[in-house]
Amino acid sequence: MQQTARALKKCIAASLLKICLLFCGILVLIPGVSLGAIIWSGDFETGDFLQYHASDDPNKPFYWGFPQYCWPQQPSRGIGDGSCGEIVTSPVRHGSYAAKLTVKNSINGSEPEDCDMSGTNCTRRRSEVTVQGTMSAYYNGIPYMSERWLSVSYWVPSDWSDAGSGWGVIVMQIKGAYEAGRSGHSPWVELNLKNGYWQLNHRWAPEENAGSSLMPWQQNMFYNPTYPTPTNWPDGLADFPNVEASQAALASVNKGGWTDFIFHIKFDARGSQEGGAGFLKMWKREGSGSWVHILDIRPKVITRGGMTFDHGIANYRPPGTTHNGGFGPRYGMYMTKDQVWGLQNNRVLYLDNIKVGDENSGFHELDPEGGKAAPIIAPSAPPAFRKVQ
Repeated sequence: MQQTARALKKCIAASLLKICLLFCGILVLIPGVSLGAIIWSGDFETGDFLQYHASDDPNKPFYWGFPQYCWPQQPSRGIGDGSCGEIVTSPVRHGSYAAKLTVKNSINGSEPEDCDMSGTNCTRRRSEVTVQGTMSAYYNGIPYMSERWLSVSYWVPSDWSDAGSGWGVIVMQIKGAYEAGRSGHSPWVELNLKNGYWQLNHRWAPEENAGSSLMPWQQNMFYNPTYPTPTNWPDGLADFPNVEASQAALASVNKGGWTDFIFHIKFDARGSQEGGAGFLKMWKREGSGSWVHILDIRPKVITRGGMTFDHGIANYRPPGTTHNGGFGPRYGMYMTKDQVWGLQNNRVLYLDNIKVGDENSGFHELDPEGGKAAPIIAPSAPPAFRKVQ
């Protein structure tokens, strides 16, 4: 104890308290102390969209899918009327500003101007902001095998309605770097608003640079208020820390109020039998209520749809000719045309508190209320692996 005290005193004198705490192993004795770092912030507190800038120019916004005529206003460049992307002062989840994103209906929009892919794909619509082009290395906000914390808060307007078919409205995507020659490029993690509830999709493939359209449907996993069930995919229920609480939280959209999400992710495509150490965890909170731990997905042997396999987390995205590998998140709205075109009102979604934290981050860095209501994060027990018959 005396040696520890002398070491601590020496560290304080040298203004190296954090380093000392690590080496002395006494961090657990000082509540509230965190060595985490926010490595990127997209909370709109600059009063504009420049946190989402092009990787080669911090003064150039990097939008994804906004029709050019309604980009967030850029008077210096003479484009963008701001009708699809605005910085607002209300509603705001944290700080002074939030973002209002809009996808237009048939009354306010037009074709091909509002179509996806620079007006070329009129079966889809979107307004998104992306971290993929913003970090110092393209697509590498979340390097493969790294550990990251992510946060985002959504305000879903009270007039939000369901329409159309398909996947619903995607409000978050985490995509891997695209590699030419691979068929399909669906996100490996995806959060949707669908039929009046939240749904989390997780795709996994062991093959390097796998194209999602080549994957068996059993490896396109999803979680919502009614799926999995004990009969259609009992192994999937193990990914809910508390089945009843998790599915109830996914069933509540909290229209007209803020909903916070925090993710703790490590992408490792190896299965449990190969030593896979990946995980995908998700928490949700409405307003200033309690956090609900919705998902804790780990590598394990599962059976789904008559197929038994040892699944990991996401996919391996190595460096390529136009990127350095890894994954990047997008936030906003992405949908099929029929999800918005026939609505009486435009689709509107508000975003705030978007952050990416390193492996030492946690609720105190990502929670818009400072982690005051955050649950204690204890080391999880290793998952119980079911033997293959």
